[in-house]
Amino acid sequence: MPPSDAGASEPKRTNRVFTTITGIADRAIRVNALSGVELRGLKRKQSASEAQIRRLYRRAPKQISIALEPYGYYQPTITPTLGFADGKFLANFAVDLGPRTLIKTVSFKLDGPAELDLSVNKAWKKIALKPGQPLDHARYEAAKSEVQRVLLQRGYLDAELIEHRVEVSRAKLSADVFLSWNSGVRYALGETKFTGGQFSPEFLARYVNYDPGDLYTQTRLLTLQQRLVDADYFSVVEISPETDEAKDGTVPISVELVPAKRSIYTYG
Repeated sequence: MPPSDAGASEPKRTNRVFTTITGIADRAIRVNALSGVELRGLKRKQSASEAQIRRLYRRAPKQISIALEPYGYYQPTITPTLGFADGKFLANFAVDLGPRTLIKTVSFKLDGPAELDLSVNKAWKKIALKPGQPLDHARYEAAKSEVQRVLLQRGYLDAELIEHRVEVSRAKLSADVFLSWNSGVRYALGETKFTGGQFSPEFLARYVNYDPGDLYTQTRLLTLQQRLVDADYFSVVEISPETDEAKDGTVPISVELVPAKRSIYTYG
């Protein structure tokens, strides 16, 4: 009589899914592409139906394609496979990235006084997007943020980004970049107003490192903040421009202070 196979062990069908992507050498791109795949969320879920697994499996190539676009890959070829082994589903997506989209033209404009500001122009040149570079949306966003940051740091408190777009031609694998600001006026520093401190305005004025009428820079305000912190009289020092009260190109500065918890103060 042949031996019974009733006790033979077979892999338990759990309907768990393990998802992998191959063909992308750059780890950051690979991780980002995988993170956008809904199917990956079923790795720890044992109750998913096979119909649900196959539905998410069919969606995955499109999701991977979308995740690759910020890196300039608009024509990838994705070959999916779905198998079952050792009690779990195994989904793999083999990716051929294809050619990368290149920047064709860059239009960068500064309208207003900032057009001649060397610091603002230097910030752009440091991270500038240039024709012939691979299109990378993260680099585009970084360039946009850096110029905006320097404009505010230099006192263009009304600076407005009036045009920001990337036009991609999938057929030609090229991109045109458009960035344009209206800088508005560059503000001067106005009166410095102290609130919350335990000392008179006359005493606190000795820490102010600028004169009313000096051009606004964030560096000057940071220096004032550091001087007040180093004095060891205050637990909190918050400095900000009062843009709502700006007038005739001058902005007053608000300094909010919270006294440190100590009982003896020495000053002269």
